[in-house]
Amino acid sequence: MSEQAQESLPPLTPGYRELLVRLLLASTAVATQPSTALESTQYLERLEAEHPGLFVHGLLELALDTSGALDLRVLSAICAKNAVTRRWSHYIAQRVSDRERHRVHQFLWRALDSTEQPISRVILEVTAVVARYDYPKAWINLPEQLLAWCPATAPLERQYRWLVIVNHIWKTLSRHRSRSQLEHVSVMARSLWHRLVDLWFRLWNQNLAAWLPGLVPAPASCFWQPSADQLDLWLDCVRENLKGLRRLVAQEVFQGPDASTLIALLQHCTHVERCLAGVVGHAAAARLRYLLIKFKYICFTNHRSIEDFPLSMLLPWSEDICAMLLQVPEKRERSDAALDESNERRSLYAMRFLRDILGELRDLETADDIEEACLAACGDIGAQRALEDRHHPVWTTLQALVKAQYAALTCALLDRFVRLSATELATWLERPAAACYDDEESEWNDDQMRSLAEQVCAALAAIDADAFVTTLSARIGALRAVHDWLGIEAAFRVLGRAISTLGDALDTRALLESMLYPLLQSEGADAAELFLQARTAILTGQCGERLPKVDRCRLYGALVSKLGDVASPAHLVRAFGAARGLLMLLCDLGFCADDFCPYLPDAMTHVFTLMEACTEEPKSMSQLLDLVVVLVESCPGAFFDVHDTESMISWISVRLCDVMERLFFGGHDDGTLHLVRCQLVAHLTRLLAADRGGVLARQPAVIALALRMITFGIGYGSDASTYLIDDAFELLHRVLLVASEYDVVLDRLFYSVMDWLGNGDLLRPVLRVVRAYAMLGGCVWYARHAGALAGHFGNLYASGLSDRVVAELSELLLALFACADDAERFHKDFGILLGALEKDLHAGQFGCGPRASIAVLLATALRDHVLMDDDLARIFLEAAAVTFSTTQRARLALLLAKYLDAHEGQHCLHRDRILRLLRQVHRELGEDSTPDDDLSAHNGDVEHVSGVPGDTGLLPDCTAQDIRGEWNRLVERLLARHMSD
Repeated sequence: MSEQAQESLPPLTPGYRELLVRLLLASTAVATQPSTALESTQYLERLEAEHPGLFVHGLLELALDTSGALDLRVLSAICAKNAVTRRWSHYIAQRVSDRERHRVHQFLWRALDSTEQPISRVILEVTAVVARYDYPKAWINLPEQLLAWCPATAPLERQYRWLVIVNHIWKTLSRHRSRSQLEHVSVMARSLWHRLVDLWFRLWNQNLAAWLPGLVPAPASCFWQPSADQLDLWLDCVRENLKGLRRLVAQEVFQGPDASTLIALLQHCTHVERCLAGVVGHAAAARLRYLLIKFKYICFTNHRSIEDFPLSMLLPWSEDICAMLLQVPEKRERSDAALDESNERRSLYAMRFLRDILGELRDLETADDIEEACLAACGDIGAQRALEDRHHPVWTTLQALVKAQYAALTCALLDRFVRLSATELATWLERPAAACYDDEESEWNDDQMRSLAEQVCAALAAIDADAFVTTLSARIGALRAVHDWLGIEAAFRVLGRAISTLGDALDTRALLESMLYPLLQSEGADAAELFLQARTAILTGQCGERLPKVDRCRLYGALVSKLGDVASPAHLVRAFGAARGLLMLLCDLGFCADDFCPYLPDAMTHVFTLMEACTEEPKSMSQLLDLVVVLVESCPGAFFDVHDTESMISWISVRLCDVMERLFFGGHDDGTLHLVRCQLVAHLTRLLAADRGGVLARQPAVIALALRMITFGIGYGSDASTYLIDDAFELLHRVLLVASEYDVVLDRLFYSVMDWLGNGDLLRPVLRVVRAYAMLGGCVWYARHAGALAGHFGNLYASGLSDRVVAELSELLLALFACADDAERFHKDFGILLGALEKDLHAGQFGCGPRASIAVLLATALRDHVLMDDDLARIFLEAAAVTFSTTQRARLALLLAKYLDAHEGQHCLHRDRILRLLRQVHRELGEDSTPDDDLSAHNGDVEHVSGVPGDTGLLPDCTAQDIRGEWNRLVERLLARHMSD
């Protein structure tokens, strides 16, 4: 943009500034003058929409005017940021002119000099958003201006401010970039990279780090000793510098000469970290070590995208990480929160690095990827580089390093990160269920120390399963001799995590006989031993599929016996562990219902006893209800077919409904309770689905509770309740399927169902529920609600539906036709919709599946008419070729037979194809199967398509006698007439 163009833009007038001030002040008087505040806000929105560039510039000038009140200036800055977010895009209708953009750019560079908080922070955000929208299209010289804003020789304070600006801009700029902009982003990244690397070395060459012993050879030779404030500023610069370098590495922009500067930088970082390793008890040194290891981890995760990445550096990095993990933590008299946080984060990234290194080593044991090898043979540079990296000698050296420290590393991880402390044990005893499900809920949580340590142990097991089992066995034996129960619990914990990778290296039967079963049988002397028993129960469930039938039967009795023991919090932990272990055994592929049937009554009794002991924890009770559901689903024969079924079901249904009602309708309505409600509705749906013969559905309390939950779910108004509403409709569908009669309560509930017909996300579940209503209510329900449904369906179809929904709507109309008193009533209600469907069917607007569904619907609705339309006859023939149902194929064939009969003596366009269809259906009707059987036979003229409608079982008068009657009167006469042909 030229200077002349910039000067031609008029400056901001004092009157406009005064108008903005007056409107901003008036908009804040919501409590005292709400109408004035509303009018001022609307006026501000109008100004923003009419001239967004002028509006943003005026607000920024007010924010930087130090003579104004601070609260008004902060409000101006926030309004400017919001306006830029809403109006600055190049794709909105009211675009900002290039001249206005340029003026804002120039003003932002001056505004960035301000260090006044919180205005400075908002200005940074405004600059970042403007850069995202304008670079490179309207701000092509942004990189040059960014580098010129702070010279390389500027003071440290200016350098720190520049680093913060760079990180803000780059964080926003690197998001949502189109392919056409990537080249400009890469150019900007390379210019920033060289400046950041140069700044890194200059920061470390200023001798400001002389306060760290061992960092420089001769600390006494330093010409300047920094003050505490200067030291903090230097550390902030190092932190922001590393943050910028880390983000550029993650952007994958390195090629050619940039890789050489990266190598020099990484070598320096390794040297600095090794110097800092000798500094103990210093929070700043620990912070620097954390930042350095995080940077190296990001470089490693992106090393495949960096040309000429020095893989040889992985060896010293891995040596340092192993040494750090093996190092005994320092003991301090007083705790230091900053130091502890830095050490914890450093350990997290160390374990992430080691986990990924072990993953690379595990992948080396597999053969080369065939596709990658082919690409490399064809000259693909990326594939060739990947194969070269795969066969680099550093991996062999790393494998030797890991195996040399295998046992020590495994034990260090168990002792430092996996093992529970006494404090943690006391905390877990306050939340028994959470203690037993902790590893399941945080299985791949990289921000949780224990979970990450378990992942590293599992990766070690994948490298060498035999060594892992040997190490754990020796460790468990030594700990058992001294009754170190928490140490054994840690070993069992990682054993369960790695169970799937151990294969034949682990003898599960020997482990069961020597350790697991004796521990389950013991009473438990203290809290630590009871906690170990809980972990033992979980481990038995994790290795259940490896056990033979006789061992699983022994475990059933042991686990069931522990379910009902709730004498203390520690016993509760063991009971929840037994519940989780039992649940895994029941869900195992080798589970046999007959083996567990003798334990079912005791298991049910103990689970409800356990529920009564944890009534204050909805999530825990929901997990136990999941066990109840699995018990019913796994042993339906024992549950529903015993001689005292009614009394047993009555007892269970009363307790079950009491628990579910308290959980569903009690407690504070927050996110956790919402999730629990969804789970409860799903549990009840599964119970009704597993109900044999409707035994559970005949319990009044069960259906009454289900209807209350459905009414609550359908009427729940929160935007976040889609899952709850969806589950409620699924439960309603199940209730309608098992209900014995259509009563007033269900009829009243249908009015609420119709309210959701306009919701696109829930349309398909609602259509399923309407169909279930039709099956249950029949003619009575149709007479009450068909008129209203016709209006809803017409509006839905006019608004546009997907092919899949159109097919489901057609099948639903087919079900409604069966409920109508006669065809005339159905045509009166849904005739307009049928006409629209037929019109669009002729126009070819549907795919194969919806076309077949609509054809079957029209053939059924027009069964008393004579078909004369040649195009519709062709569509009916295609539908008959793809439908699975003999009934539907016969209905289509009957209408086509009338079409053929009406064209007697005339040329019939589809004569031969119709005759082949009639012969096929004639053979199917002559077999022993009824017309309602789903047959795989189909006409060969049109390719068979899966996913098209099958028999709904709801066609009116579609009995074998009815179809054969019409066949005798018409079809057999036609076949005989054309037999000679």
